[in-house]
Amino acid sequence: MSAENTLKLPEEISIANVGDWQDKLAAALQDASSLTLDAAELSRVDTAGVQLLAVLFKQAQSSGVSIGWSASSATLETTASQLGLKSELLLN
Repeated sequence: MSAENTLKLPEEISIANVGDWQDKLAAALQDASSLTLDAAELSRVDTAGVQLLAVLFKQAQSSGVSIGWSASSATLETTASQLGLKSELLLN
């Protein structure tokens, strides 16, 4: 059965913890009809973290899962913009 999921992201998603978050994000996406991410407290995100989020968005869209943000941080938006991934992450 499909359900709605909201996932609060940590203060940091980086190469140091991207493996743990890959598992958590995949689990949140499984059996969901929609997924909302809260990145209000995300104050450190590196290239690996943004790439992980980009893959999550791509997987959600290809699976027909509605995905979006309840809040994003300036750090996330800046890093995604620098990497050219802002539109892939649906950050306006």
